[in-house]
Amino acid sequence: MKKFISLLLLLLFLIGCEKEENGIPVDKPEPNTENKAPGTFEIYIGLTSDTEVSITWSQPIDPENDQITYEVAVNDSVCEYDITGNRYTFRNLSPETEYRFQVIALDPSLNQCIVAKSARTMKSFIKSMISFNPGYDFISFNTGRKTSDGGYIMTGTLRKNRLYSDDKDFIMKFDHNFNMDWFSEIDHNTNPSGITELSDGYLIVGYRIVIKVNSTGIEEWYYKQEDQFYEFTCKSVIENQDKSLIIAAVSWRDRIDKNPDVDDEYMIVKLTHEGDEVSVKYGGTSKKTFPFDMIQLSNGNYVIFGKSTKTTLSLTQECFWLLEADNNLNVIRQNMYPNDTRGEDLPSKLYKTDEGDYILAGTAVVDMLYVTNIPRLMKVNNKGVVIWDETYDVRSHGGAFPSFGDMAITNDGSFIMVTNDDRGACLSNIDYSGQSNWYVRLDGYPQGIMTGIAGTDDYFIFTRDGFLIIYNHDGYVAKQQL
Repeated sequence: MKKFISLLLLLLFLIGCEKEENGIPVDKPEPNTENKAPGTFEIYIGLTSDTEVSITWSQPIDPENDQITYEVAVNDSVCEYDITGNRYTFRNLSPETEYRFQVIALDPSLNQCIVAKSARTMKSFIKSMISFNPGYDFISFNTGRKTSDGGYIMTGTLRKNRLYSDDKDFIMKFDHNFNMDWFSEIDHNTNPSGITELSDGYLIVGYRIVIKVNSTGIEEWYYKQEDQFYEFTCKSVIENQDKSLIIAAVSWRDRIDKNPDVDDEYMIVKLTHEGDEVSVKYGGTSKKTFPFDMIQLSNGNYVIFGKSTKTTLSLTQECFWLLEADNNLNVIRQNMYPNDTRGEDLPSKLYKTDEGDYILAGTAVVDMLYVTNIPRLMKVNNKGVVIWDETYDVRSHGGAFPSFGDMAITNDGSFIMVTNDDRGACLSNIDYSGQSNWYVRLDGYPQGIMTGIAGTDDYFIFTRDGFLIIYNHDGYVAKQQL
C-alpha cells in the first residue's frame, strides 16, 4: 500500500514538471490585454469649389480587426461623428481660403489615429455685387463702361420721388474702389444710350442729341439738328487725332425725288471738338440702312456696323451690314450678311481682333412667324470675307427670346458673351473659332442685365436697376456644357 502511494506521488510530481518551466507557463500563454489604435492611412483631396471640398481616405488596418468609425474636422474643429464610410464633403467654406482637413479613425475602445491634409478653396465666380443707387426712388442705368483710370462711368434715368417728380437723366463717375467721384444731372431729355470717353471728358449719346461734359461731369456743349427727323442709333463716337468727333445716325429726310427705293439712310456727322458742325454725309443704297456701332482703324479709316435691307424676289430682309470709309467718309467697300433663316438681324456691337479681323455681334430673328430670336456672331476679315457665321440657341438653357447683350474678348482670344432673356441673363464662352464651350445662367440676380465688359482679369456687368456685378475670370463656376 505504501509502495502504491509513493508511485502516485511521483507521477503527480512528474506531471507538474511538464506544465511549468522555471515558474512560467509554456503551453497556455497569458492573454495580451493592450488594445492598439488603428494604423495610419492617406487622405485624398477630391472635387474642390469655392465653398466645398470633397475628400476620401484609404482604409486603415486595426490590429485587433475591430470595426473602425471616423470623425472629420476642419481646422481642429470636429464637424461630424460616427462616419462609417470613407468619403466626406465639407460645405459652407469661405472662398479662396486655406483649410486643414482632419480624419480621426477610432476603434471601439476609442483608440485613435489622426491624419490631416490641407487644401485651398477656389475663387468664387461672382466676386462682388455693388449697388450704385445714390438714394433715389427710381433709377435705371442705360449704359456704363470702365474708364481709362480704372473707374466706372454710367448714365441713365432717375426719379427722386415716384409720385411727385419727373424723370431726369444723369451721369455718374466712380473710382476704381467704387467710391463716387461725382454725380451730375443732365438738363436735357436725352434718353442716354451710349457714352464715350474723350481725351478731356465724356460724350453722351442720346436719342436726338449728343452732350459733351468735362472730366467732372459739367456740361460744356450739346449738338442736335432741328430741321429733320433722325436718331442717333450708333452708340459709339470716334475722336480723331485732331480732336474732331465722328457720330453716326439714321436719317428719315425726304429722298423720294432722288431715290424712291431708299427710305432710311445713314447720316455721318463730323463735329469740331467744341461741338460745331463741320460736315454731314448721307448714304445708303437699300430701303433701310441703320448704323449701330463704329470703330476707327490705325490708318484713319472708319468701319461702321449696322443693318441694311436685302430684297430677294418679293422678300425684304434686314441683315448685318458692314461699311468701311476713308478719313473723308468716302465709301471704300460695304457688304451685307443675311442670316440663313431669312429672318431679321438686329446688330449690336462691332469688335476688332488683334489679327485685324472683325466680330459682328447681334441678334437674329430666326422665325418670323413665331418671332424667335437668338444671338448671332460673325467673324469676317478686313476685306469683308466671312470666316465663320454662328448662331447660339441658348433657349435650351432656360429663358425665352434671348438677345445679344454685350461681349468681351479675353486674354486667350476667346469671347465672353452676355445674352438677355425673360428670366435674366446667360454668360457664354465662345472660342476663337466661334464654337461654344460653356455657359452660366445668372437667374436670381438683379434683372435687366444689359452689358458685360471684360477687364484684364475680371468680367463685370452693369444692370438696369443700378448694380455692378463683378466676376473673377478664373473663379469657380459649375459651367454647363453647350
